[in-house]
Amino acid sequence: LVNEAHLGRLIEGFNPNATEQALPCRFLQELFSEQARLHPQRIAVSVNGERLSYAELDARSNQVANTLRAQGVKPDQVVAVYGQRSLEIVVALLGTLKAGAAYLPLDPNYPIERLAFMLADTGACQVLACQPLPEALGSERVVSLMPGAEVWSSSSNQPEPQGVSATLAYVIYTSGSTGKPKGV
Repeated sequence: LVNEAHLGRLIEGFNPNATEQALPCRFLQELFSEQARLHPQRIAVSVNGERLSYAELDARSNQVANTLRAQGVKPDQVVAVYGQRSLEIVVALLGTLKAGAAYLPLDPNYPIERLAFMLADTGACQVLACQPLPEALGSERVVSLMPGAEVWSSSSNQPEPQGVSATLAYVIYTSGSTGKPKGV
């Protein structure tokens, strides 16, 4: 759709001072925490009329990360996150990344068999439950994120970053319409 001359103008012509520069490799969770320090009172997330400021989301995700680390979670391990879209889901995802682990979203609307398969296939070491987890999925490695749960008494101090740029961040499963679902 674009000829050679126009492509050259788009790529080089709009940057006559050659301002290209290498950017340092930083994790999403580090960039988020930086924004929380710069703009603590700004709204970071809003779901169904509920809101969390950057400072609140940063502190709560730190509590999740510190809890996961205390339970031995390490980089490249998978932590499942079970629940409907909510503030707690955002807290859980960010907290998992801050712990250095990868997250596996589990939709409560999926059949139990599919959820059990995903947990077994990934070898998820923990499940962060934003709503009650069905008994069929087990309960020995579940961390509740519901109000009043033990996790909310954990430290809200920023955990030390773990992992490298090639550390696994998340696992998403295909629909399985052509057979067994596959994690990517």
